[in-house]
Amino acid sequence: MSNPYTRQYIWIIAGGYVAYVGARLIRDELETVNPKTYAFVGGALFILAGAAIILFAVLTIRRERAEADANAEPLPEDDDDRAIDTQEAQETESKSEEDQSSSGPSVSV
Repeated sequence: MSNPYTRQYIWIIAGGYVAYVGARLIRDELETVNPKTYAFVGGALFILAGAAIILFAVLTIRRERAEADANAEPLPEDDDDRAIDTQEAQETESKSEEDQSSSGPSVSV
């Protein structure tokens, strides 16, 4: 059976990669002699974009699961089956009582 959330999981992985690229961009720029401001801004934008992609995918999964739960039909309660089960249970109990009474008195030692 296929997982209906596979696409969202791929988006989560992609968002993580985008955020990773932004973090690497900032880290690599910090290691240079003359860091440039635009590299920090670009790295921060990549990190924010990756976080937004991850957040969007997680919220989509939660929304789809909530919709699936809301649209799921509850199992119908069948009163006839319950009546039959109750009747069978009563018959079984009466048979076991008859078996005990017909076997004679029990002697305890």
